[in-house]
Amino acid sequence: MKKKVLTTVAASAALATGVFSNNAKADSVQPEVKPSDATQTKTTTPVDQAKQNVQTTKENLDQVNADLQAQKKSTQTANEKVSLSQNEVNSIKNTVNDYEKNVADNQKNVADKQQALEVAQKNADNANAETIKKTQDDLNAKQNDVNKANRKAIFAQSKVSEKQEAVSQAQNEVKVATDGVKQAQDSVKKAQDEANSIQKDLDASNLPKAQQALNDAKQSANTAQNDVKQAQVALENAKNADQVRQQNINSANDTLKKAQENVAFSTNQAQAMKNQLDKFQGIKVAAQAKVDGLNDKLNSVNTITVVNPDAYKKVFNDYFNNISNDPTFEIDKNVMSANMNANSYKSNKADQQIKVDVNNLTDEQVKEITLFAADLLNQVRVQLGLPKVSVVEGSLEYAKNVSNNYISDSWNEIGHDISALNLAADQSGLYGASEDAFFKPASSNVTLDEIKLNVYDGLLNMLFASDELFHASGLLGTGYDVIEKSKPEYLGVDTSLMSMNLSSWTNDGTIMTHFQNIGKDYIKDSAKFDTTEVAIPSHDDLVNQLNAAKQELAQANDNLGKAQDANNQAQAILKKKQQELADAQKAVANANAVPTKTAQAQNDLKAAQNKLADVNSAVLEAQNKLDAVKGDQAKKQELLANAQNKVSAAQEQLNKAQADLNAKQGSLTQAQQALKQAQNDFKNAQDEANATQDKMLKATDYLVALQNAPQILEDAKQALKDAQDQLESSQIVLDGEKDNLQVATSRLNEAKETQQVSQAKLDEAKTKQAAAQKAYDEALAKLQSLLKAQEAVANAEAQANAQQAATNNGLHVVGNKVVDENGKQVQGLAVSNGKIVDMAGNVALGLAINPTTKAVYEVSSNKQVTSDLVKSVLPQTGEKGSEMTLAGAMVVAFGSLLGIAKLGKRKEN
Repeated sequence: MKKKVLTTVAASAALATGVFSNNAKADSVQPEVKPSDATQTKTTTPVDQAKQNVQTTKENLDQVNADLQAQKKSTQTANEKVSLSQNEVNSIKNTVNDYEKNVADNQKNVADKQQALEVAQKNADNANAETIKKTQDDLNAKQNDVNKANRKAIFAQSKVSEKQEAVSQAQNEVKVATDGVKQAQDSVKKAQDEANSIQKDLDASNLPKAQQALNDAKQSANTAQNDVKQAQVALENAKNADQVRQQNINSANDTLKKAQENVAFSTNQAQAMKNQLDKFQGIKVAAQAKVDGLNDKLNSVNTITVVNPDAYKKVFNDYFNNISNDPTFEIDKNVMSANMNANSYKSNKADQQIKVDVNNLTDEQVKEITLFAADLLNQVRVQLGLPKVSVVEGSLEYAKNVSNNYISDSWNEIGHDISALNLAADQSGLYGASEDAFFKPASSNVTLDEIKLNVYDGLLNMLFASDELFHASGLLGTGYDVIEKSKPEYLGVDTSLMSMNLSSWTNDGTIMTHFQNIGKDYIKDSAKFDTTEVAIPSHDDLVNQLNAAKQELAQANDNLGKAQDANNQAQAILKKKQQELADAQKAVANANAVPTKTAQAQNDLKAAQNKLADVNSAVLEAQNKLDAVKGDQAKKQELLANAQNKVSAAQEQLNKAQADLNAKQGSLTQAQQALKQAQNDFKNAQDEANATQDKMLKATDYLVALQNAPQILEDAKQALKDAQDQLESSQIVLDGEKDNLQVATSRLNEAKETQQVSQAKLDEAKTKQAAAQKAYDEALAKLQSLLKAQEAVANAEAQANAQQAATNNGLHVVGNKVVDENGKQVQGLAVSNGKIVDMAGNVALGLAINPTTKAVYEVSSNKQVTSDLVKSVLPQTGEKGSEMTLAGAMVVAFGSLLGIAKLGKRKEN
């Protein structure tokens, strides 16, 4: 791979050439001489002042508009930051509330475990041989109590059997009494049948039938009336049931809504914790990447070592002491070769990932490669005992101006673009500056690492190549002189890309690396050259940055662990709330599944009311029939009365039998109650036996607890410790979230303060913009007014000058004559109908008359015709047979002159 290096000192109207070989040689010119303090006075017109005022107000307006837009963006950013900070505070507050509840639950668990531990401790304290024996004795006593209770229960069970026999006997007596009642009922029936026979006779008269129909109708009416009342009660019950149903539905819906809200809240919390976990994961990854990147930087710190500084200085000084007297002087190439071989470039992984545009390095990239070069160059200068270079804002700006000018000129040569350098010097307020250049083929995708490699190789080649000491003098600030003449300088580095492809160079172009060395005495206009120093990073800075990055990584890991715990708890809470939601949804479904009753009850009531109306109509009809059939029924009524008396006597006997039955049933009830009491006594005896059994079991458990007290105590201690650990963990998480809340609240307050300041600045910027716009509008209006007046004067002067110039500078028309600049008529030409004609009346092609100045001009060139041209092309007196007219000869002549001019222009190109 070929590498080209070139150096020059930029100066006005200076040229430089380079030798294009693998080891470039330096060519130089001297800087321009500083101007004297002599000044010239220049008259300033009102228009110039107005233009300057417009320019000034326009620049001010542009600057104010730019400031306004920047402030708007800043204010918008501040507003967004306040919003984001407020959301963060709200989210953390919700998280703190959840964790406070978790801490309270853990505290209760600790209290429960503490109580269990106290019981275990008490048992352990009491677990001695005496207590265990006493407990065993107590257990034996309780076993005796159990035996007694069991015997009591057996006795109570025997009483139950005894009472059961009494119940059986009473049941037999009830059966006998029941038979007596049946016989009495039969007698009643016989008497009733006789009465019924008599009644049958009465019925033959239709009166009983009518009366029965009336009674039946009234009975039906009563039944229908009861049905209506029952339907009304059923309707009220149905309404109450449906109201309860709706209350259950409403309650279930309320529970469902609360569960949905809880799930939504817990979902947001879980997502917030997940987002927080992702955020801290990202912070951890970024912190790890930062640590890795700084480690990589430290492992890839580039250095340039001078193997033997004294030997190098001797070679350097010998060369510049002898080269002016002996151009063939040979340096000690071994010294240079040893330095060249002792140094090599170290790549940086991070820089390998950064793609760059060679023609458009960012400001930060220009600064980075300049600081990289300055560090390397200062390493060499310090080893040689020379003053260091500095990097300032002005040297960075000058380096960018140089590269931009090369690009604008489409520079494509292995050499220096002097005009680009001079323009850059003028742009940066310099008399000139020294440039050293390094050329190297470009890869298809140029990275920042490749640019730094070019910087490193460029410095190495220019400092240690055997025939590059002119470059070395530029970099070491000696000005083509010995080491002792070195001066401190400002340094700037930038790049440009050339499309050239020489021999084995790649087709992706050639990178030109520009090293700009600026002496402090080269500054002509300090207003254009900013000497604000840019700090050159050191190895110690990287170490400090790495230590800080490691602390950030440790904090990130700690925060990530807390975020993971918080996320786990939030996910568990969400799962619980989701289950509660599922239960609530099921409850709502069950409540809605209960059928309504009111509609059916209303239909039933309506049907009962309709039936009642029908039955009432039947009662009225039966009453009418009864009234119609009533007649003389005395005898039959008397017979019926006697029969009914018999029924009454039989009924009295039935009543006595029924009373006896009732007495027997009373005895049966008493026997049954006695049986129930015996059963209760048996149950109580069983309960007492069970109670004594429970006491015996508790005594047994206490004896086991005493016998195993040490292990139970250890288990209780471990359970308490686990609960305390869980409480401590949850408290740590809560404290961390409270700290986060405090930090977030602080950030919110800071964001609000920034927002207020930014809004005030925005209001101020708007006021300034309005004032600047008004000043610009007024300046522009004044300039336009002056220009309009100036244009009117200029037009008048131009017309007068044009007429005078037409008279003085060449052929022009007076009346119908064509005269020369001396006012003499041109022979052979005249004016006809506003056109130039020859003596034969032929129009002279290619000539025209200016209507304002009356000048005769050639159309193709738009230039006034002179008498010399006319004389050169007019036919000579006495010439015969010429077929070329005057006008034709003039056109040919003009065409020839134009051709010469164009050829001359192409030659210049």
